[in-house]
Amino acid sequence: MTLNELHDRFCSEAAHINNLTKDTVRWYRDGFSILQTFKPLRHLHEIDELILTDFLLWGREHRNWKPKTMLDYYGSLSSFFNWCENKRLIPKNPLKHIPRPKIPRTIPKALSETEARQVLESVQYLPVPKTYRHPTFHKKRDIAIFATFLFTGLRRQELLNLKLHDVNFEEAIVVVRSGKGQKDRIIPLSFELKRLLQAYLEERSKLGIDTEYIFTSLQKQKKLGVRTLTRMFQRVKEASRVNFTTHQLRHTFATLMAESQCDAFALCDMMGHSDIKTTMVYVKTRSEHKRKQINNHPLNYL
Repeated sequence: MTLNELHDRFCSEAAHINNLTKDTVRWYRDGFSILQTFKPLRHLHEIDELILTDFLLWGREHRNWKPKTMLDYYGSLSSFFNWCENKRLIPKNPLKHIPRPKIPRTIPKALSETEARQVLESVQYLPVPKTYRHPTFHKKRDIAIFATFLFTGLRRQELLNLKLHDVNFEEAIVVVRSGKGQKDRIIPLSFELKRLLQAYLEERSKLGIDTEYIFTSLQKQKKLGVRTLTRMFQRVKEASRVNFTTHQLRHTFATLMAESQCDAFALCDMMGHSDIKTTMVYVKTRSEHKRKQINNHPLNYL
């Protein structure tokens, strides 16, 4: 079996036996593809520690990979070699003795509370394009989308994958199914988000939309696509004059929750972090917030 055939088998098992997401399998394929671009290899036994070290150095020196990119390729290839080792196709993972690329733990970029409000207000007052036949539906849907990002911290794909049965208004919870790492989690539903989602779903029901996904395209009556969401974000960024990404809205949720004294373990659970250390980055952000607030102490101005 050639190396390419072997990797295809690995990806097939990952998708159909281990039930990993399409994004994860694509991540595996991307890492392998870039290795083959660096040095075309036909058989597994051709790969050794030296080739993989040269591969990482090549990426850093000639392709200007950032540490995060290096870590991504290291991780995707390591998963493949671990699989080969478990199948007894190789004696050990050739990456085992190559140091794992380290990335600095920086404070994630998040919007301030003022900027977050500015974004929500822009969505609310932004004119709906004249080509839309049902402006009320689009307006309420778009407001609900941005509110969901900012009130739950969902990742982009998690939001697009939300289904009607995932939101329980009676218990005021949102169930995120098969999130990152194929883990489910529960996020409390705030009263404001509950109001906005109910208003949107009520408008949606008037149009007889028949799909299990919450956020839908009116024209095709199916799950909202990434391109539509990207165009929506572009309009709101221009209107609000605030530059942001979907992931920055996630960071904004976590930062604002931390600044509001949210318990770190509760925040870790809501964010779907596998390691509390990841969540503690936001708690450090909260410490910076406190440091700024101390300047408001009345005795500072004696």
